[in-house]
Amino acid sequence: MMLYPALIALGMALIFLGVQVLWAWRLAACYPPPNTPAPPDEDLPRAAVVLSVRGADPSLVDCLHGLLQQDYPDYKVHIVIDSEHDPAWELLRPLLDDEAAARVHVRVLETKYATCSLKVSGTVQAIGDLDAEVRVVVLIDADVIPYAHWLRDLVRPLRDPGVGATSGVRWFLPETDDWGSLVRGLWNAAACSQMFAFRIPWAGSLAFRAELFRDSDLLDQWKRCFCEDTMSYGALRRLGLRVCFVPAATMVNPERIALKSCYSFIRRQLLTVRLHHPCWPLVRVTGVGAGLTLLLLLAVSVTSLGVGDFLSAGLTAGALAAFVAGMASALLWIDTSLRRMARKRGVRLPASLWWKLALAGPLTQGIYVAALVSVSFLRKVDWRGITYELYDPTPVRLTAYHPYRAEVGHADGPVSVV
Repeated sequence: MMLYPALIALGMALIFLGVQVLWAWRLAACYPPPNTPAPPDEDLPRAAVVLSVRGADPSLVDCLHGLLQQDYPDYKVHIVIDSEHDPAWELLRPLLDDEAAARVHVRVLETKYATCSLKVSGTVQAIGDLDAEVRVVVLIDADVIPYAHWLRDLVRPLRDPGVGATSGVRWFLPETDDWGSLVRGLWNAAACSQMFAFRIPWAGSLAFRAELFRDSDLLDQWKRCFCEDTMSYGALRRLGLRVCFVPAATMVNPERIALKSCYSFIRRQLLTVRLHHPCWPLVRVTGVGAGLTLLLLLAVSVTSLGVGDFLSAGLTAGALAAFVAGMASALLWIDTSLRRMARKRGVRLPASLWWKLALAGPLTQGIYVAALVSVSFLRKVDWRGITYELYDPTPVRLTAYHPYRAEVGHADGPVSVV
């Protein structure tokens, strides 16, 4: 009686869920086994690290400490702070001593373009001021704490002339078990596999050949975008270059986040794909299709049990279990590899919360589908207190500027600034 619905559900599972598992395991296969020898050393070009700051991220001080301790022969750090009144100054001023002054250049954001985000304006300003001897431009976010070999790992693949940019990804290991942190960690783990599959770079750990900014209109393109990282894939592809994923440059983030802010975060990440990546239709179809498939498998399984059709119930329940096992095993493989890498870097890690993350799975799937549907019709978005309106053909327009206003944080852990 329920065989035909069960076969339809199985077909959808093969398409929408199977591809998710395939992406996850392709990403997992990139992470090297333990005790893999480090690549040989080589001559490294002059690099410029660019950090655009608005607000005092809880990891900002550790981020700067990590940048100052890079095992890299020739680099400087260029920080652009949103305004003279930004709370980030209180954190950075004590660190800018004589030793740091030779390595770090700090400026206030001067030009706030109305057709891009403030973060992009800061990045464009810093890159536009670089001298011609810089060969590599590296972007980092304030919530990233770079390890000693971070610059080396990102720059090394640029020896290949076909590589225009290299990128890591971000992996959340929350220190608390509140729902927002768990949902974001679980959603991001699955999103990383899509970023790898579609070559979506991440500006928190991203390096470019500097000649791209001198020999092409890439900076002008950035001035008309919401985020510089996602749109760079298409720009590089048009130049005949590719983005290289660097597993070692995966950055662990332990910050917590409230559930409401988590939804805003996920929706904003999806917005950058909608605005700037050619694979957005595929991301939307696979995301919504996976959510509907999971609901259909569950409904057919329960209904089949109710009417005594144990064959259909077994087929659909087995498909559901196979998807969960496949995704969980792939993400657990990555998580284990990253924890091993982080321990070698001396990073203090929170205890594993995988069993609690499993409980957050259905909630994560529901929030993801809701965000996918919502972002398809989104015409306005808030980012760190600034409202951006979304238009065609200009993707984004800054409505009004004001300095960042700090929000009250929580005493029981670092809270993400959104």
